[in-house]
Amino acid sequence: MLAGNAHAQSSGLWVSADELRLQPMSGAAWTAVLNDANRDPGPANIADQDSHHDTYTLAAAIVAARTGQSSYYLKAKKGILDAMGTEFKTGTRWLAAGRNVLAYVIAADLLNLRRDGSANSDGTKVDLWIRGWLTKQLPDNNNGVLRPIRPFGGGSNADAQEGAVFAAVAVWADDPVAITRGWDAFRTYACDPNGPNYEDIDLQTGLQYNWAADPKNPCAVNPLNSTKVVPPGFPGAGTTHRMDGAIINDMRRGGAYQWSPAFTQYPWTGLAGFIPAAVILQRAGYPALQVADKAVLRTVDYLFWLKGSTGLTSWFDGKRGSEVVQLVNHYYGTKYPTRKPVARGHTVAYTDFTHP
Repeated sequence: MLAGNAHAQSSGLWVSADELRLQPMSGAAWTAVLNDANRDPGPANIADQDSHHDTYTLAAAIVAARTGQSSYYLKAKKGILDAMGTEFKTGTRWLAAGRNVLAYVIAADLLNLRRDGSANSDGTKVDLWIRGWLTKQLPDNNNGVLRPIRPFGGGSNADAQEGAVFAAVAVWADDPVAITRGWDAFRTYACDPNGPNYEDIDLQTGLQYNWAADPKNPCAVNPLNSTKVVPPGFPGAGTTHRMDGAIINDMRRGGAYQWSPAFTQYPWTGLAGFIPAAVILQRAGYPALQVADKAVLRTVDYLFWLKGSTGLTSWFDGKRGSEVVQLVNHYYGTKYPTRKPVARGHTVAYTDFTHP
């Protein structure tokens, strides 16, 4: 499918209808997606960073793909159509779009809402709307200046979620230039030593708070086997601890590097973008789950390690981020604890059904 590219995309940018039809319509995972598919999703509003309309729409699309029932197909399609244009409401930032758009793209992919030769068909309208995200201008999260989508550009949680949207739209559009940009930005963020440093990722806050394992060569994700000594004047001064897998801009949201680190939920917010982006790129034929010494796996393992090393269960309680931990368990064969059914996350949901 990737025009001009040696990589071949798997059927379905997230999961295919054929794969879903192999899953049982019983158990907690199925019940959760079915219950949400039957909900009133409320008003669509991409401008609302806390909206669940996107994941409820995704639930309806998953049930439609699994059962073939037209009522769910129509409900999911209506959800996508209702969302179109709401990104221009007052107060929209890329933060909100990064959280809300991915589920609509996955839903549209499951419903096969594509251009069909008719300018006025729903498929054509949805297809053009999704492609339009590659050039759409929305306010920057920090300074409010209008800009186009920028994958992983700020090195922080919102930028990772934006990166997942970029990857999904690029693969949807079968745009070789955009796909290459998304892949190269992902590799830079993951700290691939063979990567091209395609994006100028802003890591200043992670550096300022001393979370970079190597300040002379900082990465968004600290590299394999990296450690660091806590500097004088901070709790735990002089002790050495693991930095491997820490997302530096998100870890600094708890404060400067010390031991033990002050808790922050922001790494989980970043993983809600980083891990789905990896899944999309992997299915598109790129080794996103292997690159940079399995950076995706190491980011989750770092938080699990923090829990064990500090005794603070908040770092990895099995609930927060369970929808992306499920993806890690699925692809790597790991057994990190997850709540079942998994959480309805900021970007994706129902992964214990789609990726058991």
